[in-house]
Amino acid sequence: MTYYIRYVLTDEKPITLSEIVPVVEAHSSDYHMDGDTISFTNEPIGIVEINAPGDGVFEDDIALLKEFAEQKQSKDMLLTELQRAKSMLTIQVVFMLEHDAIFEALDPLLDWLLANRAGLLVDEGGYFQNASGDLE
Repeated sequence: MTYYIRYVLTDEKPITLSEIVPVVEAHSSDYHMDGDTISFTNEPIGIVEINAPGDGVFEDDIALLKEFAEQKQSKDMLLTELQRAKSMLTIQVVFMLEHDAIFEALDPLLDWLLANRAGLLVDEGGYFQNASGDLE
C-alpha cells in the first residue's frame, strides 16, 4: 500500500529539497536526509517530491485533494486554498508505521512547514490541517 502526506503550499516562495534538509537534520541525530529520502534511526521513512503546476503530477494530486475536501464541513475554505496552490511537497511513506507514528516521525518537517510556509497539510485519508489546527 502506498501512503502519501502532502503539504500544499499557497505562498509564492518555491520550496526546495536543499531548504528542508537542515530542517530534518536539525531536530535530532536520529534524522538524516540523503537526496530525496528521509531516514529516522537509519531506516528510510519517506521519499520527498516537490511538484508544481504543469509537471504532470500536480494537477492530478490537487484534483484528488479536492475530492477529499468536498467531504469536509470546511470544504469552501479548503477548495479555495487548493485552488490557490503554487506547489506541493509530497512525502511517500516507505516505512509503514501506525498512522500516529508516521506523523510523529515526520513531525519536525511537518511542524516547520506549518509554522513557516502558508498552506495545507493533507494525508492520504483526507485529514486536513493548517497553521491554525485541524480542519473538519
